[in-house]
This record gives sequence, structure tokens and C-alpha cells, in this order.
Amino acid sequence: MKKKGKIVIFDSHEDIPRQILSKEWIPFFIRKFISFSYTKYEKFILKQLDAIVTVNQDIASRLVQYNKRTYVVSNYPVFRNNVERSSVMERTIGFAGNIKQEYMHENILIALTNLGNVRYLLAGNAEEGYLKQLQTFKGWDFVDFYGRISKEKVLLLYDKVAIGMAIHDYTLNVGGKKGGLGFIKNFEYMEAGIPLICTDFDIWKEIVEEYYCGICVNPHDVNSITGAIQYLIDNPVIARKMGDNGRRAVKEKFNWETQEEILLQLYDSL
Repeated sequence: MKKKGKIVIFDSHEDIPRQILSKEWIPFFIRKFISFSYTKYEKFILKQLDAIVTVNQDIASRLVQYNKRTYVVSNYPVFRNNVERSSVMERTIGFAGNIKQEYMHENILIALTNLGNVRYLLAGNAEEGYLKQLQTFKGWDFVDFYGRISKEKVLLLYDKVAIGMAIHDYTLNVGGKKGGLGFIKNFEYMEAGIPLICTDFDIWKEIVEEYYCGICVNPHDVNSITGAIQYLIDNPVIARKMGDNGRRAVKEKFNWETQEEILLQLYDSL
């Protein structure tokens, strides 16, 4: 496209070299070679493009070495003015999205077994093998599984759940323990006024503690996950305050309108 005189912008939501290193389906002994080769190719191509857009500063700090016109446009949700939390079901947690192992569903199911009386409203795509694996857990008895649903139905699900679950493993493609802002799920919960339980990534712990909008846990610590769910269920006033705080944070800062302006300014400059 550049050869035809077109303006080309590279949009990167993932740290692809790190992501390659974490792909278990790629034989371990060649992952580094593939990651290295991609990095060299990426550098060669990106130098020629008009701009780069990515979702967080960690990825941007790497890509700006190849192209100085690198911009951070975070993946924040559109803020809705008409959100109501009048149909919340007590003793419920929820998740909507791609149902993958890195979202630690096994540990959530074990936590549900420990709790014994909490429902998990779960929606999204899942590989058949992984879904069957989850269904072998005792905690699956507490799951209401909806499969893949529309965006409109996701919002209706969010209206029901008392707690939003966003527990992701410390994988390389999200920066390990540091984490990143590419998790729109966290911001979706906040926008919907839902208190969240999320991974104690450094970047997310800072946000959650600053705005007091949820609880951060070690994704491998089932007791911490269990305790966080129990605490929010036992303290509905605090949970409601956390949800309100998260919604206010999105309204004031973590909304798409603030990022749209950056993107439009970039377009105007090209």
C-alpha cells in the first residue's frame, strides 16, 4: 500500500514478539528464533509506515524505536449515561469474553466449590476441549453458561452480575507481572458500575487502589480469589461503592472519548 502512495498506520494491540514466546503450540526450541525473526521483520516494515498506534506505553516504548510517530490510544469503553444496577442478582459473579485458560477459570471454579452458594454467569466462545475440561470441575454445578451472546446481551448480563471477574495469568504477551491496559474487560466492568476482582498486575493494582473500584488477587492463589469473592458478597455496601467509584473513573478518565481525540488528531496530521 505504501508503494501505491497510500497512508498506512500500524495498529498493534499485542506485544507480538512476547506473544510468540508464550505460544505453547509452537515447539519451544524454535520460539525464540521465530520471535527474533518477527522482530527484525517488524522493525524493517514499521520504519516505512506513516504512524503506529498501540494500546499502552509498554508496547509503545518498544515500537517508538522503529518509528517516532508512535501513539498510545488505549482500549477504553464508550461511556453510557443510562446504566442502572436495579436488577443485580445477589451472590453472583460474571465473565463475558473468550473463555481461555489464561483467564484462570479453573481456579474460579475451585473457588466456587469452596464458597458453595455463588453463581457464575459465564458467556463467550470456548474451545470444545477446554470447555469439557471445565465441566469436569465440581464448581461447574454453580455455572450458568450462555455460550456466545450478542453485545446487547452482554450488557444485560452485566446488569445482573454482582461482581466482575477479570483474572488473567502472568503471561508474557501482557508483560508478565507488570501487566498492561489492553484489558478492556476491566474497564467494561467499571463502566457498568460493577466492582471487579482482577489480577494484581502492577499497572492494574495502581488503578484499583487509586480509585478503590475492586480487589486485586494473585491469579494462582485460590484462597485469595475465594476470599475476595466472599468479602464483596458479605459487604454489599462496599461493593456498591467500588462499582460507583469505577464508573466515575471511566466517566472522568478511562473512556473512549478521550482516546478518540488522540486518534482524530493523528489522522488530521497525516
